[in-house]
Amino acid sequence: MPELMLPNKQKINYCFYKDKNKPTIVLLHGLGANLSIWQNEFNYFKKKNTSILIFDLRCHGLSGCYRKPAFKNFSEDIYLLLKKLKIPKAILAGHSLGGLISLDFYRKHPKNVSSLILIDSSYNISLKTLKPIFPLEYLLIKIVSYFSRIRKNKPKHMDFQKFKKSNDLRILYEANSSLDAARNQNRIIGELPKIDLSTTLKKIKVPVLIIGDKNDEFFRIEITRAMAEAIPKSSFHCINNTHTSILKKPIQINHLIESFILENKLI
Repeated sequence: MPELMLPNKQKINYCFYKDKNKPTIVLLHGLGANLSIWQNEFNYFKKKNTSILIFDLRCHGLSGCYRKPAFKNFSEDIYLLLKKLKIPKAILAGHSLGGLISLDFYRKHPKNVSSLILIDSSYNISLKTLKPIFPLEYLLIKIVSYFSRIRKNKPKHMDFQKFKKSNDLRILYEANSSLDAARNQNRIIGELPKIDLSTTLKKIKVPVLIIGDKNDEFFRIEITRAMAEAIPKSSFHCINNTHTSILKKPIQINHLIESFILENKLI
């Protein structure tokens, strides 16, 4: 896959299909993931001759990790990447952390966004928005993290598509034990509780699609629904899946995104 060196010295690994005179869908993955988690969605819209861009966030996948990451860096990288690829306006879709980044990008660069799609995400990471983690669940995550660190013969690259039928703990193990696993995750996690984009919601003037999951292990579905109610031009859809819906339910996700784009005449 091609790489770009941005003006801020950040190297970005990306995959871009461009169709002339059509707006571009830009898909942002979540913490600990990489662009491969969006591969089904990328292939679907490419076959529809729709311009679409996926890329590894800084310190994720095959992208570089210039300096220690900060939340604000993600929006800066997106702005510079869109400018480099000559994408004046994007349909910005984010999963999990990617949703928060999408909101932050809109807050800073509203003229570069034609619409927002937020999947299994929130405006804030706090006790209010997150589901409680029970002791057994916390212990299982710790055990999986430990064995991923000591794993021998670690794979060079994490291809999420190979594990779309696996349970989420297996996916976590594979993602954390690969040689291209996310770097400096703890620094990003430590910064997230300070991020609050609730005041941005009512200021959003573009169409917004919000997709939540009944069985999302992280975000409360009632908070996701309330977020949709706070945004003027938003629609909300709840599907019956887990936090990894973009990987395990791509057909449903593609249908919702495509319907939203057509209804709002974005393409």
